[in-house]
Amino acid sequence: MRSPAPTPGRNKLLENIWQNITNYTRTLVGGQSKPVSQYPNYSSDTLYGRQYDFEVREPIVRNDGRTRELVKMMENSPEITLALDLRRDAIWSNPTGDDQGWDIASTLNDNVTPINPGVYKVLQRLREDVIGGLVLNSGPELLMAWGDWFLSIGVNSKTSQIERVLFPPTFEMFRVESATGKLLGFQQRRQATNEVTALDFHPIVCAHARYRWRPPHLYGRSLFHESIEDWQKLENIKFDLPSAARSTGVNANLHVMPCEYSDSDTAKYKEAHRARLRSGGNITDYYLMNGTEIRKLSTTNPDFSGLIAVLKEFQLMIARKSKIPLYLMGYTWGGANDIATQPMLNYARSLNADRMLITYSIIKHLCNLELALQGYSKEQWLYRIIWPKLYVNPFEMQLNPLESEEANKQGIEDLDSLPKPSPHHLDWLTKASDSDIRKGLEIIKESNGHLVEIA
Repeated sequence: MRSPAPTPGRNKLLENIWQNITNYTRTLVGGQSKPVSQYPNYSSDTLYGRQYDFEVREPIVRNDGRTRELVKMMENSPEITLALDLRRDAIWSNPTGDDQGWDIASTLNDNVTPINPGVYKVLQRLREDVIGGLVLNSGPELLMAWGDWFLSIGVNSKTSQIERVLFPPTFEMFRVESATGKLLGFQQRRQATNEVTALDFHPIVCAHARYRWRPPHLYGRSLFHESIEDWQKLENIKFDLPSAARSTGVNANLHVMPCEYSDSDTAKYKEAHRARLRSGGNITDYYLMNGTEIRKLSTTNPDFSGLIAVLKEFQLMIARKSKIPLYLMGYTWGGANDIATQPMLNYARSLNADRMLITYSIIKHLCNLELALQGYSKEQWLYRIIWPKLYVNPFEMQLNPLESEEANKQGIEDLDSLPKPSPHHLDWLTKASDSDIRKGLEIIKESNGHLVEIA
C-alpha cells in the first residue's frame, strides 16, 4: 500500500486523468503508523523503504525512564500477554457471536425516547463502514499495555465523512497542553525535544484515551506499570530454574581411594573406569582394591520446591494485578476458584470501567465528529452507546442467550449508572466550545483532513 502522500518523482499523469474521470478524492489522515523515529527504514519516500518490509518494533521516543523495561516486559511475559488477551476479548465480547460488541442504541438513556433517525443513520454508517468489525480491536490492548491509545482520524472533505482511522505509535505521540491544562494538539515526533520536524495534529482529528490517568500527568499508566520489578525477578528465577534442576537432578558418584594409593594408581583406576564407560552400557560389576569405596554425593532426594514456590508467588503477583479471576488464567493453586461469584463481579466492574473510558474518549469523539461534519449542532448529539451484557453468573446467560444490550436492572452492566469519568477523559468535541468546533471543521476542510498546525 502506497503512502497517502504522492511519492516524489512519481509520474502522476495517468493517475490525474483517472481521478478526474471518477471524481476520486484521496482521504488523508494525519501521522503515520510506521515509526517516524526510525527513518529511513520505514519511509515510503526512499527506495530502501519501499522495497523492504520489516516487522515494526515498538519505537520509544517518549521515555519516562521505565518505558523500555515496560516494552520488554510486554513482549516477553506470557503471563501478561495472556491477561491482555483475556481482557481485550472480554471487552469486545458479545454472547450472540457478533465480532463487534458495541452498538448505537435505538433509544436514549430513558430506554423509551427514540433516537433522531438522521443521527442514527449517520452513526450506523460510521460504525458499519469505518470503525466496525475488528478495526478498533487492538485499541484496548494498547490502552492497558502502554497506558495510552492515540487514534488519528481521516476525513474526506468532499463527502464530509470520516473514512479511515490510523494507529500512530504510542511512544512517538506527545500531548501538547497549555500551562493551564488546555489541550492544544498532538505531535508525532522523531526525537523527544525535536518539534521542528514533528507531525502536528489538531485535537479535532486525534482521539486520546488515558488509562489510569491522574492529574497533573499528561499521559496514562500501564495496567502493569507497577509489575516491572516483579517481572524482572520472575525472569531471574526462570533463568535459574533449569540450572537448579540440572544440578539437583544429577547425583554424582564418589570414588574414594585408599590412603596408600599413589597418584599413578589413582590415574590407572580412572582410566580403567572410563574405558568401561566408553565401551557402552551400564557398569554392573566393580572390582575394588582394599579400602576403595563408591558412594553417592548426596544422601537426600533432590528438591528445589522452594524455588518453584517463589516462582509461583511472583506469577501470582502479576496475575492479581490483571484483576482477572485466577482460575481463568489457569492458576488452580491460587486459592478458591470463586466465592459467591465475587471475583467475576469485580472483574466485570473493571471491564465496564474500561468500556466507559473507551466510549467517552474514543468512540464518542468519532461519533461527535461525524455528526458535526454532517451539520448537526452540539445540542443534537443525543445518542447512546451500548455494550453487551457481562454475565457474572453463567446460568443467567443460559436464561437470556440473546440479550445483547446493556442491562438496566443491575448497575454493573449499565454504563449509564456508573460514575461519569473525569472531564479530562471526555473527548475534545464534548468539551470544546461551538466556536472552537467551527474552527476545527474549517481546518479540516482547508487541509482535506491532512496534517494541521496546532492551534
